Amino acid sequence: MARRAIPTADRTRAAVAAARHLNSLRMLRPGTRMALYAPTGEEFPTGAVAAAARRRGARLYLPRLGGAFGTMSFGRLQAPLRRNRFGIPEPCRCDRIGAAWMTLILLPLVAFDASGNRLGMGGGHYDRALQFRRRRSHWRGPLLVGLAFDVQQSEPLPIERWDVRLDAVITESGIRWFGRSLP
Repeated sequence: MARRAIPTADRTRAAVAAARHLNSLRMLRPGTRMALYAPTGEEFPTGAVAAAARRRGARLYLPRLGGAFGTMSFGRLQAPLRRNRFGIPEPCRCDRIGAAWMTLILLPLVAFDASGNRLGMGGGHYDRALQFRRRRSHWRGPLLVGLAFDVQQSEPLPIERWDVRLDAVITESGIRWFGRSLP
């Protein structure tokens, strides 16, 4: 896979550029609830984005998987963290809130296409947690933004009826919007 071949220095530059692009949205302000992920493997690094959000006063959250298959909520990003059954760090002993209460959710992805479809790691946790967006006709919050390297853009991806599209993706080269105007 192309993202696996990206050198560490290029990953760091991409992460700093993504933080700059996110900052340009002017969404990060005191009280903003922003969910992001703890990157594993070759996933896009989130450290620079988290630091930029903290500087602007945003409250940061990480996904937390529930006991039942496929349930996911979000807990404040604070120590201590523990590894869940998939080896992914998540907050422990914290209040959980649902995805609908987030202002902005940054999602990991394996690939994305020009229509805002996202290929994840196959667990479907985000799609299940965000199903409420498919039933809304007006307010569509939270804003769903993928973090990716440019090389992760693909040809049109196959979609399933339960897939939830991204509003935008941030890469090292900028923000790409998928049918939604700036917040």
